[in-house]
Amino acid sequence: MDPATFAKIVAVAADDRRVLIVVDAIDHVDMRKARHVLGAHDVRLLSEDELALFAPGCDTGALPAVGQLFDAPMYADHAVRDDAQISFNAGSHRFTVRVERTDWEKATGVSYADLAEDWDRRPAWSRS
Repeated sequence: MDPATFAKIVAVAADDRRVLIVVDAIDHVDMRKARHVLGAHDVRLLSEDELALFAPGCDTGALPAVGQLFDAPMYADHAVRDDAQISFNAGSHRFTVRVERTDWEKATGVSYADLAEDWDRRPAWSRS
């Protein structure tokens, strides 16, 4: 399975809300960007105890990319949109789901934003 098409789902607390953020498995969430996108003063990862309450029955770190299951809005990084199909855990580390990205978008109503860390640390003027 291509790690660039496997989605990593990260549950965060954005002030008093719970939100799911989806990035490519090889990426990390940029919390500064997440604060901006979510319009929140404070954004942090949910603790393992909070995850257990948020998603009972799901293995820690194996949340499915379906915010409606948890009554939580879901945002994905723009890079996820580049994949024709995406895969994600199905609540367990043993099972995954592979779907057409466009079908997933229609079913979940995901919003896209710039959420992944920029790995190129050179100044913007030097990138080309």
